Amino acid sequence: MYATATARPEARAGLVRRDGSGAVLPDAAWHWEGGTGHRRWAFYLRPSLCDPDTGRRVSAYSFEDLWRVTAALPGTGGLPAARCRAVDAWKLIVALERPDPSLPERLAGSGLRLPAVCLEAPLAGAELGDP
Repeated sequence: MYATATARPEARAGLVRRDGSGAVLPDAAWHWEGGTGHRRWAFYLRPSLCDPDTGRRVSAYSFEDLWRVTAALPGTGGLPAARCRAVDAWKLIVALERPDPSLPERLAGSGLRLPAVCLEAPLAGAELGDP
């Protein structure tokens, strides 16, 4: 069953976000895992994300494109030096040049955010991006 989520006014989602206490929580990615050594990370995106303005799906490919553009900007928007690749529409791989066990925390504070709302009932009783 699908329901339209109530989006925040800016309706933007990162892979992860911080709550009011600073803890890292899911946002566009419902799950993530760091490989041994914390150089390779996998982010699994919610399959029901869409751009609230166009209605188009937001996928791992959307974040791959945004990573490439953001990383090319001065200051890199808080992104580490890495290769970012969408394996398919819902799985994003980030391969870092150096190990970083705190990558999710860094991403929560980065400029890597896309217009997105969730079209399904949210996980754990919270709307996408709600603090």
